Amino acid sequence: MNNIVFCIDKKFLCLTKFVFSTFCKYHDVKKYKIYLILYDETKSCHIKINKKIMLINSDLNIEYIYFDLPSEFNKLHDKISEKYREQSLAVFGNKSNWTRFFISEILKDLDNVLYLDYDILFRGNIDKLFELEFENTMLMAVPFKNNATPKRRYWNINRLFRSGIDNELSKLAIEKLNLDLEKIKNNNCYNCGVMYLNLKLIREFNITNKIENYFKFYLEHRRFHRHSGTQNINNFYIPKYKHLEGKYNDTRIAISNSIIIHFKGISHLRKDTRFLNCFKNIMNS
Repeated sequence: MNNIVFCIDKKFLCLTKFVFSTFCKYHDVKKYKIYLILYDETKSCHIKINKKIMLINSDLNIEYIYFDLPSEFNKLHDKISEKYREQSLAVFGNKSNWTRFFISEILKDLDNVLYLDYDILFRGNIDKLFELEFENTMLMAVPFKNNATPKRRYWNINRLFRSGIDNELSKLAIEKLNLDLEKIKNNNCYNCGVMYLNLKLIREFNITNKIENYFKFYLEHRRFHRHSGTQNINNFYIPKYKHLEGKYNDTRIAISNSIIIHFKGISHLRKDTRFLNCFKNIMNS
């Protein structure tokens, strides 16, 4: 059985039809178990999702899991959101963004799973991805160099440091957070919208405890890195990874043989003609 996990909140429910329609077009759904980890205080969004999924394919094997951030983690998150609210750090305001760091704890019986953002479309079959070997890495992902804009294509992780890697705040962060400087220097950033996760190694690494330490450092000092995305946290703490081919995470609809197209956020579905036209082309092909 191949395992897939999505972490979503109710803002993204409108994408369900598109994600699963394209998935079913290319896959034998009986080979897959799909976990939907949901962040919703009302604990009701699974009802709407399930209605849509049953209209697409009633054979889809879906498990719905509601999840709330642990108390201490949640408190630290809220303190940062309050302290830096004027900076519009959207990632700290959206708690569902942090759920993926708990996947290894939520899916305790699994050794590996494919994590996918919900703003994707399938344009091919992903069966072969599950045949790949981790080779003692915690995850597989597509490096920016394979799918990013020219500006970000050759970013090494050390370029994420706000004032350079030799800045005093950067040095303090590396020391206090026990970041692996050599791996950070020598690896390209990766996009976190598609990650094949080695859950066994991630559990041993205990990344959620490390993120709590990151929160505390952030509050005591200030942000030492560029941008505010959870993607940075992934790259800082897990800088070594196995590269996936760009076709598994095409963020520009620029790869002729792309299998997963990743739109990196959809602000208004009805106005996103790029997304809707791509969906129509896939379903009509």
